[in-house]
This record gives sequence, C-alpha cells and structure tokens, in this order.
Amino acid sequence: MQKWNAEAGYEEVGLRQDNSEPRTTDRECSERVREKEAAAAVAAAAEKYALVKQAHAAARRAEKGE
Repeated sequence: MQKWNAEAGYEEVGLRQDNSEPRTTDRECSERVREKEAAAAVAAAAEKYALVKQAHAAARRAEKGE
C-alpha cells in the first residue's frame, strides 16, 4: 500500500525500516486473536461433547447393570 509523504512523495506503507517484511496491522492482529479464540471455543466444545458422551455411555451401562 502506498501513502503520500510530503517530503518523499509516495512511499510504501507497512514495511520495516530495512524493508525486509511487512508489519502486522491492527486488523491482522485482531483477526488472529479472533481465530485463536474461535479455535479455543471449538476445542472447549469438543471436550464438553466428549464428557457428555462419556456420561451418557456410563448412564446406559448403569441402566443395563454392567
């Protein structure tokens, strides 16, 4: 992305001073945080599902008298 600089004209925005790689924007950071939160929520839901499934299996075994 380019930005107007009064002294230098157009310049690239988002590059480090050594121009090695782009900086991470706030938007990208927010997206990464949301992705990590979503992954954590999925993992928690999967764990809860596994616990419920185990509890139901134990209840069925108890009903059968195993």
